[in-house]
Order: sequence, then structure tokens, then C-alpha cells
Amino acid sequence: MRPLRGQAGFSLLELLVVVTILAVVAGGMILKQGETVNDAKLSVALSEMTKVKAAILQFRLDMGRLPNPTNPANPLSLGSPGNFNDLYDDTNLPNWNPDTRRGWRGPYLTTLGEGFTDIGAGLLPDGNGSPIAGAQVQNIRSVADPFVHFPATPGSYVPCVENPGNTNCLLDWRTLPGDEAHDRHGRPYLVFDMTNEDRARLVSMGQNGRYEGAACTTSCDQCAPGGDDLQVCLLR
Repeated sequence: MRPLRGQAGFSLLELLVVVTILAVVAGGMILKQGETVNDAKLSVALSEMTKVKAAILQFRLDMGRLPNPTNPANPLSLGSPGNFNDLYDDTNLPNWNPDTRRGWRGPYLTTLGEGFTDIGAGLLPDGNGSPIAGAQVQNIRSVADPFVHFPATPGSYVPCVENPGNTNCLLDWRTLPGDEAHDRHGRPYLVFDMTNEDRARLVSMGQNGRYEGAACTTSCDQCAPGGDDLQVCLLR
């Protein structure tokens, strides 16, 4: 059989051009999909922060004060702005008194994923310091944001592999104290200046998983979060 006269095929160069265009379009679609995933996680984080804020404000309404993660009256709340124990547990907190209309009547958080994380004591209640510096504060009850990361090596954000004693890494998570650590998880939400209602704020470490903030010296709404951190003022 002979090819029909006037019937033209594609040259090799033309085929290469078409394949290149398709590859560029596919790459753009993958990039856009990645951006969509990041946008979705950002929306989830902001939604979760709204829920945590509502829980904190309900605690304040019942107790007459904001929860204090360094309250010496509660040993389970010592040591870290990442500790949300008072929103889950009434240990060493007065129970609800219907006459005075004061007291704990939680739990105030029930729908968000909870767990226990290790964090550095170098992160101070006013926002100064770093969660991967200082002595290790183990098994604090926290809430994880949706930005998934490996645990951090103390002193840096280099990915860390937990050792059998569960004491090697920071920002590592367990479902319960003593459980095997998760390979990857979100970063703990943080609360700062909980004894100063003008500066009280809730912070996420953001998509890069690194705390980049510092102490706030004015009112919360005048203090911008550092880097890509997310911030919600609790009483604004």
C-alpha cells in the first residue's frame, strides 16, 4: 500500500514540542495542586485556632481567668506555653459551683486531635526563646496544628529519629505518655502572656514548622507574628 498523496505526518521536532508543552502544563497542575493543599491546611489551622480560642474564652468565663500553662498550683501545667491541660483536665482546679457560678466545668476541648508532646523549656510564657532549646519538658498535653513535620533535633529543626527511651527528640508526639512516638505530626499550638489579657495570644508555628516569634511588648493586635507563624489575639 502506498501513502495517500497530500497526507502529512508529524516530524520528530513537532512531537518533541508537543510533549514539552504537555509536560509544562502537567507541572503547572501539580504546582497548583500543591498550593491548594497548603491553602487547605492554612484554612484548617485558622479554623482550629478559632475553636481553641472559643474554648479558652469559655474557660475564662467559668474560672474568672485565662488558663495559665505555668500555674504552680497545677503540676500538670508547669513548664510550657504548649500545655493545654487545663482545657482537658480539672486536676487541682476548683469544680463548678452553681451558687458562685465559678469553677471548672470542662472539658473545653473535645473535637480537636490531642496528644502529648516534648518541648524545650527555652520557650518562655511571654513568647521569648525557642521550643527546641533548653531542658526537655516531657509529655505535655497539647493540640497539634495541621502542618505535618518530623520531630526536631534539640537546638535545630533538623529531622530527628526518636530513640527507644523517647528522650532524643523535641516536638515529638505520642497518643499517651510512654507510647511509641509518631514518625511525623503537627506542631503544638502555643499560648503566650496568659496573665496579661491585653497581650494574650494563640500562635501556630505555621507551614514551615518553626517558631519565629518573640515577646510582645505592646497590645496583641499591634504585635505581628514572626515569619509565617499564625497568631490569634484571645481578647480582640
